[in-house]
Amino acid sequence: DGWGMWVVQDEAGVLVGAAGLQPVRADLPLAPGIEAAWRLAPRARGRGLVTQSMRAVLRDAFARLELDEIVTVTASTNLRSQAGMTRLVFVRDAARDFDHPARPDGHELRPHVVYAAARAAWSA
Repeated sequence: DGWGMWVVQDEAGVLVGAAGLQPVRADLPLAPGIEAAWRLAPRARGRGLVTQSMRAVLRDAFARLELDEIVTVTASTNLRSQAGMTRLVFVRDAARDFDHPARPDGHELRPHVVYAAARAAWSA
């Protein structure tokens, strides 16, 4: 499809994670759609690598791919990721929050929050 996950390297060129786009899982209430996702090794967090990487991903997604919206999700307890989402122009969309089907009832990671980024907001 011309998009996917990209490798994230630190300042020394060491592989520390991945960032990019992926289809929203079919079993999530947001499907169908495109999700921004990232994973970093713990030692690489807090250094701006996600912000830098995802800005490049979003620029490509909105300009070249001409996507109208990209969503991103995280557990409601993951405040660090939520702060990063806000830095990246994602806006909380509480109306689309959901309980993750892969987590059992009562699990602390079951409640998930949804953030969305629109091409119009990114362009502004």
